[in-house]
Amino acid sequence: MPRLNHLLLAGAASFSLMTGAYAAPPDNTIVVGLSADITTLDPAPISSRDNSNIARHIFGTLFTMGGDGVARPDLANNLEITEDGMGYIYTLNEGLTCHDGEALTAEDAAYSFNRAADPANAFTGNTPGFVFSSIAFQSAEALDDLRVQINLGAPNSIAFGLIAEVFIHCIDSYSAMTLDEAAGNPIGSAAYRLVEWRRGSEVVMEAVEGADVGFQNIIWRIIPEASTRSAELMAGNVDIITNVAPDQMDVINNSSAAVVDPIQGTRRMYVGFNLSDSMAMEPGGDAIQDPAVRRALQ
Repeated sequence: MPRLNHLLLAGAASFSLMTGAYAAPPDNTIVVGLSADITTLDPAPISSRDNSNIARHIFGTLFTMGGDGVARPDLANNLEITEDGMGYIYTLNEGLTCHDGEALTAEDAAYSFNRAADPANAFTGNTPGFVFSSIAFQSAEALDDLRVQINLGAPNSIAFGLIAEVFIHCIDSYSAMTLDEAAGNPIGSAAYRLVEWRRGSEVVMEAVEGADVGFQNIIWRIIPEASTRSAELMAGNVDIITNVAPDQMDVINNSSAAVVDPIQGTRRMYVGFNLSDSMAMEPGGDAIQDPAVRRALQ
């Protein structure tokens, strides 16, 4: 079947034509060119967007936010919020399993949250470092086999979207692994499983049996140079690339081999203020203690 070539627009880089020789993959395989290698496949310490994009194909979430901003059920099918606004109760789908065949229940969902928050693990990725701090995460608990409750420290209007970023995995498999083992041996809950991770080169995954997906296999090739990614796309060695340099857009669009598709990204950029007592003693630190000053700086 015809292969579709698309690009995702971001960043800037110089352009020079450099190509590599790769055997053409079968039609049931899609090849994606990424700008940076991943650092881990343990769901808790993942911190980069490229890393998260790969992991999202291996690990399910309770709900998922589509590119159109619309929330859709994933591993869960229903959400209730307690009257005080601090308890988010999700009902899981029946019959879920992790990739090793272990049944996935509310206990596993709660474990996925609590493991990421456990100080003994010293995780600093997106889940503990941004999501949990943003929602004042307190704990997660299984109410029964299918219902899990996420407890917040205060009501939060954006908690639902942030909770949707937490990757779900099974307690038995992860409690049996060391952190080093978990970093390279993901046992997931989504449509794809890891086949091979060749560090600095590529990540290969295949669809789990019965998964409703568009491609049986996904190959994520690591191509740090923006110009090389563009050249590989136009040569037909990859189907999609990320982080296209603006000065390459016309070249690619005029190549008859690919098109640039600018999209709205999901990266968050924000200003954070250190309101600690020690920072208040620093030059200017006392000023940002005033909410009016912080609002003026936004």
